[in-house]
Amino acid sequence: MSQISQKLGIKSPSRIAENSWLGKNHLYIQFGLLFLGLALRLIWFNDNPIALGILLVVTIFTAIVIGYLYGGKSWCHYFCPMSPVQTVISGPRGIFTSSAHTAPPLSLTHSKCRTWDGTQNKDVSACVTCKSSCVDIDAEKTYWEELFKPGRHLVQYGYLGLVLGFFGYFFLDHGGWDYYYQGEFYQPQAINPLWGQGFFFTAIPRVVAIPMTLIVSVAVFTTVGTQLEKFYKGYLVRNLNAQEPSISLKERSRHQVFAIFTVVAFNLFFAFGWRTLFNMDSMFHHVFTLGIALLSAWWLGRNFQRDRATYELEEKTTSLRRQLKKLPIDLSQYLKGRTIDALKPEEVYILAHVVPELGKDKALALYKGLMIEAIKKNSVQSPATWEWLNQMQHQLELTEQQHEAVVSRLSQERPELFQTVANSDQAPTLISTPDKETYPSPATETKESVSAPAPKAAVSAKPVVVFQTSQEELIGEEGKSILELALESGIEIDYSCGLGACGTCQVKCLSGDYRYLQDPSYEPESGHLLTCIATPVGRVELDA
Repeated sequence: MSQISQKLGIKSPSRIAENSWLGKNHLYIQFGLLFLGLALRLIWFNDNPIALGILLVVTIFTAIVIGYLYGGKSWCHYFCPMSPVQTVISGPRGIFTSSAHTAPPLSLTHSKCRTWDGTQNKDVSACVTCKSSCVDIDAEKTYWEELFKPGRHLVQYGYLGLVLGFFGYFFLDHGGWDYYYQGEFYQPQAINPLWGQGFFFTAIPRVVAIPMTLIVSVAVFTTVGTQLEKFYKGYLVRNLNAQEPSISLKERSRHQVFAIFTVVAFNLFFAFGWRTLFNMDSMFHHVFTLGIALLSAWWLGRNFQRDRATYELEEKTTSLRRQLKKLPIDLSQYLKGRTIDALKPEEVYILAHVVPELGKDKALALYKGLMIEAIKKNSVQSPATWEWLNQMQHQLELTEQQHEAVVSRLSQERPELFQTVANSDQAPTLISTPDKETYPSPATETKESVSAPAPKAAVSAKPVVVFQTSQEELIGEEGKSILELALESGIEIDYSCGLGACGTCQVKCLSGDYRYLQDPSYEPESGHLLTCIATPVGRVELDA
């Protein structure tokens, strides 16, 4: 329902910037709405179908309005109160979640925004970049990137508190479980008035007792989860691998405690939630309960030891494996009867080492294929991807001149890769072309200068970026953004999407000209530029 305006071809007037307050803190909003909905259900909706219907209608209408105002799945990403539940229950790898990182480039994964293309007779992507890290494109990537997002711990630990607080209140209200298990709470006469006694043991009114129960339960389990996470991290530091990077241990401790809380919350929800539907002594009830336990155990086995490094290794290995299979050479002599698909990730990299021995043309073809996949997946804006490509360049024994030759050849053979591709993943563009527009510094920008193509002499002149705050001066490189230059030189600049869509990376431009490698979808502040897609033309001075 939230995408009706998009289906009707109505363009949304704005986007939610990921560096805005809402973009950073939406998990608090969503969890708050979930809390409010559960409290209202206990207070009012359980015995009032008309009130419940009004709530659903208002929710649908709100989703449509949000979809029109901000486009894409903004309702799901920033407002929907059920989104935190999906985050908790799915984890990095849900039972039915697509493995986007091992899928071919530009695949339609999971519930990604899509539309029907009658000319191709198939679904195609309709992504509008409403969020750079999208759970509906790559759920696991989103999980790792948002593991420490503001409010993430509240969502994970607080959800268990909501489950226990919600079901536990039925006992606190009537002093026993018959009221809940026999479905009496659906009957209006069984429910105390709004200002009636809220606990069986004290005269606190229901309208106060219900939020109080949920707040205390959420606070207790959020505190327990946070302290358990800190204790577990200390244990890992002391007993496992003191040489492992601190951020890795921090990620592992949080992720594994998250996984335990997910399993507990999942089982408790079904332990309570389904008992009102079936006879507790029936065979079906026992089989169902056993099935839930086995399903959650399977999920835990898939996810408990999972980490970001494994995800990234699988992503890169899949790309390398796919390109090795495309090479016009017989690699069976190195496989001892096995197939490339059967090799472990480390064995795939060992196999890649032999490619230069089979000819420089084979090494160049492999490197070219890897770069094409990186462009199609729109991961080239990531410094980690550039680092990996650089490693592969050295592993394949390619010089910098040969790297530039591959890029130059690609720009001639596959020009569509270097343009904004319609219906692609967030409209990726990697490297500039000679016809891109030149943007002067915002302080002196004029309409004529923006619309005029850059003279080829200006494009070929050696560009320079001067960072005034850090007193660093860097030589620009063709097709490389200012953000990439900064990160490679250890200059810290905040960034998020890498696509010119969120505004996190904007800095003030003091003087000089620049151009964008792709059209920005975010309008920076006056006098500022987006470093993730800007590249210098001549000398540019930045307040950074």
